[in-house]
Parts: sequence; structure tokens; C-alpha cells
Amino acid sequence: RQRHLLYNLADTQRLDGLIVSDTISNTVALDEIVSFYRHYPSLPIVSIGRVLDKFISVIVDNYGGMHDAMIHILQTHDCRQIAFIKGPEHSEGARQRHQAYQDALAEYGLSYNPELVVDGDFSEEAGRAAVRTLVETRNAEPDAIVAANDAMALGAIAELERLGLRVPYDVLMVGFDDTLAARAMTPPLTTVRQPVRRMARQATQALLSLLAGEEVSPKIIVPTHLQVRQSCGCLSPAVAQAATEFLPGMETESPYDFATVLQRQKETILFEMAQAVDPTASPDINIHTEQLLSAFSQAIAKDTPATFMTTLEEILRHMSSEQAIAWHGAISALRHQVLSILLNQKQSSEIRHQAENLWHQAHILIGEVAQRRQLAQHLQSVQQRYIWQTISMNMVTTFDMETLKNVVIEALPRLHIPACSVALYEGYGTPPAEARLLTAYNRQGPIEVPHSASDEQNIPDALLFPSAQLIPAFLEPNQEAERYNWLLEPLHFQNDPLGFVLFEVGTLDGSVYPTMAGFLSSAIKGALLVEEVKERTRALQEANYALQRRAIYLETSAQVTHTIASIFDLDELFHQAVNLIRDRFGFYHAGIFLLDESGKWAVLKEATGEAGAQMKAQGHRLAVGETSMVGWTAFHQEPRIALYAKEDAIRFANPLLPYTRSEMTLPMMVGGRLLGVLNVQSTEEAAFDGDDVRALQSLANQIAIAIENARRVSDEARLLELSSPIYRVSRRLAQATTTDEVAEAIIASIRETGADGCTVVEFEFSPQGEPIALLYRGVWRKDRETQFQPGLRLPINESPFPIDMVSTLWTVTDVLHGHENKLPESARQVFINTGVRALANIPLQVRKRVIGQVVVLRDTPGIFPENAMRLYRALSDQAAVALERAQLWEQAQERAHYEQQTRQMIDHIRRAMDIEDALQTAVTELTAAFEVPHVSIELEVID
Repeated sequence: RQRHLLYNLADTQRLDGLIVSDTISNTVALDEIVSFYRHYPSLPIVSIGRVLDKFISVIVDNYGGMHDAMIHILQTHDCRQIAFIKGPEHSEGARQRHQAYQDALAEYGLSYNPELVVDGDFSEEAGRAAVRTLVETRNAEPDAIVAANDAMALGAIAELERLGLRVPYDVLMVGFDDTLAARAMTPPLTTVRQPVRRMARQATQALLSLLAGEEVSPKIIVPTHLQVRQSCGCLSPAVAQAATEFLPGMETESPYDFATVLQRQKETILFEMAQAVDPTASPDINIHTEQLLSAFSQAIAKDTPATFMTTLEEILRHMSSEQAIAWHGAISALRHQVLSILLNQKQSSEIRHQAENLWHQAHILIGEVAQRRQLAQHLQSVQQRYIWQTISMNMVTTFDMETLKNVVIEALPRLHIPACSVALYEGYGTPPAEARLLTAYNRQGPIEVPHSASDEQNIPDALLFPSAQLIPAFLEPNQEAERYNWLLEPLHFQNDPLGFVLFEVGTLDGSVYPTMAGFLSSAIKGALLVEEVKERTRALQEANYALQRRAIYLETSAQVTHTIASIFDLDELFHQAVNLIRDRFGFYHAGIFLLDESGKWAVLKEATGEAGAQMKAQGHRLAVGETSMVGWTAFHQEPRIALYAKEDAIRFANPLLPYTRSEMTLPMMVGGRLLGVLNVQSTEEAAFDGDDVRALQSLANQIAIAIENARRVSDEARLLELSSPIYRVSRRLAQATTTDEVAEAIIASIRETGADGCTVVEFEFSPQGEPIALLYRGVWRKDRETQFQPGLRLPINESPFPIDMVSTLWTVTDVLHGHENKLPESARQVFINTGVRALANIPLQVRKRVIGQVVVLRDTPGIFPENAMRLYRALSDQAAVALERAQLWEQAQERAHYEQQTRQMIDHIRRAMDIEDALQTAVTELTAAFEVPHVSIELEVID
């Protein structure tokens, strides 16, 4: 879609005509394409690959090519169960290929079976998915698979190999396109060659004819050709033609000499040679084959083999290794035809000997040329890779626009790109109507970019230009003096359009341009982000005090939690908790309210100071409802803050606490159950913010857990055995301050239940609050290696469980033979393959939000004991609170450390006595902060 955005820049005032490829229809519907064409009513347009009314169309014979491939499979290989992988519905060519498949079946009296047809999208992954659907889902057993393009065929072959099926021995495979990958794979892919270059040439000729006012056929059909290779079980044509046919008894005395007979068979020989090299029979191929046949005839007639070898070497001189290797087929075709003449006529064995020598030498020469080309290509690739590494390193380490401009000017000419201009969008729109030139160079070197005009001069800004113009007016080349080809590439970061880069086409390696555009996009985005960071530095410094305060809150919360975790006398626990909160946090007052049995009243159990003692003595309680802050929080189970106590309409103004200026109430929750309310009050106005709520809410939940544990520990003796592991869980989780320590505490507790394994997973959330990834915090398996390692991050869509399964506590007692239907089949297979026979899911849930899960694994099937389930339920409540507290703690520590480093660095630099001292101090501080061996600072010298 980002690439398609550029098509909107095509301007009728700057273009004489358009050639539009059908490749965009893979992702764009027909009505969108037609709507796009309507923007250019005055321009001649040629469409490649799609027939459209009122426009010239150059199309490949999709139907004929696929029909030929199907007939070959049906007739030569006698296949009857033929599967088909379709292309995207938007593609007209894909629909024609599918129709050819249906018609060929009908011609052979075979019915169309929808179970053998699978949808695809021309991607390799679609081919893999199609094979899985056919073999694993539909249990089909095709004897051949025909794919609508080569990419899907290659994916299908890879998936068949994974399933233990071999091509062509178990399944025949046919594709469409004849890509380089199709020719390079083993076995080579039988496919339909689509003459892309010829289509492009025909489209260009048609457009030039339209511009010249000439008549052009509305539909130009370019033929395809079936390339038979080993994937369908056939020998390659070059190998097949290596054998010649001798017909005994057919020897005749020819009245003509060999040269005359050769001349009589010339057209047949030339046709076979051209077809072997290039079935599209381009004019160059026809010229070369005729030259080679003539040289061969002369070499035989005059016994001058050098004539033939010199001609062949000249033909191969400027070809790539792939193009050169194709001439093996031409030599094989020549040998096949000539030997048929020699073997069926009483010709001299001397001629046959001469010819065999020439053919043998020709094959060796072709091999040598191809080998040299491959070596040259390898050396070029090594050099290209070094250049790319240098450019990518320069791009990655560039964080300002000025340096980036220099990198573009210095690096791109090394990639044989003669000229380039980079522009960034300004304003709004899709795409924005204006752009600003960032940098540019041409064949003469860097472009001197004019400075922006000042308002006093009242001159337009030379760098700002209409986006559809592509480059500023002062950069436009002299069209009468220069011939040039431009290629436009988008600059974008993910879905954020940044601008565009205009390359003058130099190197014919098409991958260079989008790759370089990608590097530029990343570097530009990085530079823009650095500029944003600079602007936000002041705001971050202002927020430093709040971060430090939050870190203190979290550290104090951990200390309070650690102290109260081991107290199991409720009165002592209440007393310690409120006094520690008041003293450690510096509050004016703290109190704990618990719900009574009716759930209608929040009863004060403990509060600080003389006021707290009096309220306890009076049996102070507040109704659950919206008549007080405590009652409101108990009713809604949400925190509430009164930043200015006197202005809060709901707040209960206690006469025993006259100096309260701000107040906060927090629900004390265990899992989804409310135990009570924590109340804190301050003598300062606006004493609390959102960070305080998060830190103190974690503490309030930890107090609730301590209360719950104290209640459990003080139960009857028969529950003592069950309470002991719960107690140990609480102790471990209370002492854990990092997420890794929380995971270790969970695993230690799971070990005590007789489990054979355990996985602790934390969810990573997007800014919108949606889970996007799984973070494996702890992994343990008894007596076997773990499938995953701690620290692994997986996208959420790779989770073995649907997200809605994670939020409840459930068990699977028999993974192998059970009928509980809790597990998706893919997850079930994963557990079977890793030896798991029973499992339990423990959700980690805080305030009705699942933030992680614990999966308990057992190697034997069976019901989980009740004591283990009690521990799992307790763990579900407590571990989530501990995990959230650890997350907050780690975030605060990281931010505090960063701010401290930044302040120290700035202070040291400020204390420098002169510029040299300041620069040296900056280098020293940056080297230590980033732990790098070298830092340099460059200053621009201004005359």
C-alpha cells in the first residue's frame, strides 16, 4: 500500500503516457484500478497483464500456457488426480489459468473436484498452506499438483518434503512463470515460461505507436512456452536430445553432399536450437543460432574447427552464466538433428568424428564461460556486499539530517546510481500535496541546494515543491540534451509515509533501489526521532522528580510487603501495615477498612495515631456506596483520588483529621474478590498522581494477600498441611523484587506439587492495551530438556492457546486420549511431541486483566490432587500481584538509573572550564555510559 501511494503522484501535465502492470491487481480490486485509470482521460495507456475496455492491453497467453501444462501431465504422465493451487481472485491471469485447468480435465473426461483445488495468493507460504490443506486436512492423495505460479509451487515442494513426499517420485509438480528459483532448485521445476521482457518491449512499442498517432491492436497476446524439466518426471530437453535415433535399414546413398543436406534441414535445425535456448525466440536468439549453424557448416566443410569455436565464444562473450548455460541446449539440439542426418545416410565416419569433436569442445567452452561468469558474479557480489555493509553501517549510525545528506551523496554513486534526489512530505493528504528536498546529486556531483528564502525577501522557498513534480524546478534535467530513466521509490516507516526518493537508473540490479530506499527510510525515521527526543528532553527532565518519587514509592512498597508477609496475627498485621505506610511514605494518616459479612459496611480495623485509636474505639464504619470515598471504592472496586479534599463532593470530612488536604482510597483485592479498602491521607494538596495509584494499588493488593494468608494459616489444624505450601508461596513471592525472581518463586512452588514441568509466561501489551507477545520468564522440565528458553519472545499469534483460554484456571487430565476438547489440535500435538500427558493453566490476573499465565506440565495422565489445585488457585491470585509489582519496580529502576546517568553527565560537562575540557569530558562520559571503545566528536568550522 505504501508503494501504491506513489501512483497518485503520476501527473498528466508531466507525463505523455502510462504503462501499468497487472502486478498491482494482486492487492487491488478491479474497480480501484479502473478508478485510477479515470484520472488520466487524456493520456494513452497500455495495460500489461489485464484486459481493460478502451485501453491497449498486452497480455500473456495464460490460458494456453496452463492448458499446455495440463495436457502434458494428463497425456504424457497419465495423471488423473491433479490438484490445483489458485492465484488471487483479483488477478485476471490467475483466473484464466484456473479455467484452463478445468477445461483440460473436461477434455479428458475428468470431473472437476473442488476438494483438489485450494486458494492461494501467489506467495510461497500459500503453496505450503495448500499442501497442508490437501494432505493433512482433506486427506487427498494427488498424483500431480499444478500451481498458478512458481512461488506457490516452490512452497508446495518444500512442504511435501517436510511430509516425507518426494517430487517427482511421489507427486509431480508444475508451476507457471519460469523464475530463476524454478530453474535453480533440485529437481528443476517444470513450468510455463512467461516472456516478461518481451511483454515489456511490446507494451513500450505499443505506447510509442499511440504517441505517434498510429493504429495499434487493442489486444496484444504474447505466447508462452512449456518448459519441461525433472519435477514432472521428464528428462530436461538438453539431456533428452543427447540421444539420437538410428533406424536400421534406412541407410541411403544421398545424391547430395553433407553441406547440401544440412542446408535443406536448416529451418528445422534453427528452430530446434532457438527453442532450446529461448522458446520466445527473440530476434537476437535467431541471429545467433543462424551464425552458429553457418560456422558449424563451414568448420565441417573446410575442416576449420576454430571458425565454429570463435563464433560460439563471440556469442557467449557478454552473456551471464545462466544465459551461457542455456546454450548447452542449442548444442544438444544441433547434435540431435545433425546425427539424425548422418546416422540415416551413408556418410563418411570422418564427418561424424569432426562433428562430435566440435560438439564436445562447444560444451566444454560453454562450461568454461559459465564458470568464469559465475566467478565474476561472485566477485561482484562480494564487492557489492562490502559496499552494502559500509552503507548500512553509515545509515544505522546516522542520527541527524546533515550527516545523512553526506552519506547519500558519497554512498549511492558507489552503487552505480548516477543521480538521486530525496524529498520528505510536508503538510497533509494521501499523499501530501507538497514535499521538501532533503538532498540531491547528479553525474557532476552534489547539487548546490539553495537556501530557504527569508520572509523579508518575499521569495518562494526553492526547496518546497509540489509532490507530483517529483523534483524542484531547478533540478529538472534538460530533456532535449539528456536521455534519462527515473525510478521512484517510497520512503516510509511501517505505515507512516515519510516521502520519496528519485533514482536515475544505473545498475540493472533491481533489488538495489528498494533496498536503498528501505535504508534511507530507517535512517530518516531515526533522525526524526532524535530530533523529537531533543525536543522532549526538557519535558523528561521536568518529569525526573516524579520518576524518582515513584521509585521511592516502589522501593518502600517492597519493604512494607516484606515486613508484613510473615505476620499471621491479624491485629498485629493491621497495626504494622498502617504505621509502616504512614511512616515510610510520609503520609498524614493511613487506615484499613474490611467488608463485614453482609458486604454493606466497610469497618475500620486499624488506623494510625490518636485519631485512629478514637475511631476504632467508636466502631467507625462507612456504608458501601457513594456517600464516602471509602464506600465509593468498596462499591466500584476502583481507586479514587481527591486531589483537593475540600472540593470532593463524596469525601467524608472526618473532624478527627482536620489537616487532610488530599486523600486516596484503594481496593484491597485478592483475585477478583474485594476484602476491604486502604485509605491514605496527606497534608499536601494534589499529593497523588497516576503513578502513585499504581504503586500503592500493588501494595494494597499485597496487604489483602497477607490478610488472606493470615486467615488461612489460622484455620483449623486439618488445613495446616494445605496452608503450609501456600505460606511458602507467599513468602517467596513477597521477597521477589524482579520478574525473574517472581518466575523462580513460582517454579519452586510448582515443584512441590509433584509436577514434571512448568512454564511462566508474561504478556507484552501494545500502547492500546492489546496483548502482542509472550515473554518466557521461567521454564523448567524434570529429567528432560526444555522446548523454550527463558528470555524467548514470541508473537501472540504463535501462542499454543487462544487468548480467551488463558483467563481461567483449567486442567487437561489426558492430553493423548482425553475428550475434554479444551486444547486446539495444534497445541495438543505440541504437548504430545514433548512428552506432556496432563497439564493445568493458571491465569495471572490483576484487576480483571490477565497479564500472564503459568502452565503446569505432567508426564503422566490423571486428575490433579486437590491440595495441588488449592495451591494453584492461591498462586493465581498472588503471583499476578507479585509480577505486576516486579514490573513496576524494574521500570522505575531503569528510568531512575537513566536519569541519574544523564544528570551526572550533564553536571560533569557543565563544570568544564573551556570548550576543550567540555568536549573531552563528554567523550569520557559517553564512553563509560554506552560501554563503547571509542567516541569522537566533530565540530563544523565556520569561517
